[in-house]
Amino acid sequence: GRLKSQYLNDLIIKYTGQIMRAGEINKPSGICYFLTGVLISGLLTLPDKNILLMSVLYLGFGDPFASACGILTRPFSPRFVQLSNGKSLVGTFCDILFCMFLTYVFLIWRYDASFFTDEQFRIFVIGGGFIGGLSEMFLFGHFMT
Repeated sequence: GRLKSQYLNDLIIKYTGQIMRAGEINKPSGICYFLTGVLISGLLTLPDKNILLMSVLYLGFGDPFASACGILTRPFSPRFVQLSNGKSLVGTFCDILFCMFLTYVFLIWRYDASFFTDEQFRIFVIGGGFIGGLSEMFLFGHFMT
């Protein structure tokens, strides 16, 4: 809808333009693809909704957080942390930490404290952080290209 209304597009860009990717200003944002992915994932993971919930949390919160960190630190970051696909190592690192936090909160919310051993819990939190964070580096099937 925002691309059909110049007023709405200008308003959204005014308030969110600092964290938008340059290619999203006059094109649909990644949310269209995100919602399509959620629909497909929901159909594929019917028996286990926890996987879908974690995917939505990682993409819905982790990816924008990584993007904001990458964009806001870009002027202060050395060139070697900028990847050729427009992503940055700073954004990826922020995403890993944020996805670890999301995993921690999710596991505490969804499972009883005795469900996992301490070692299993740590493995899930760290593993979830790296899975969510490193998946942020992928851009249409290209990895660091």
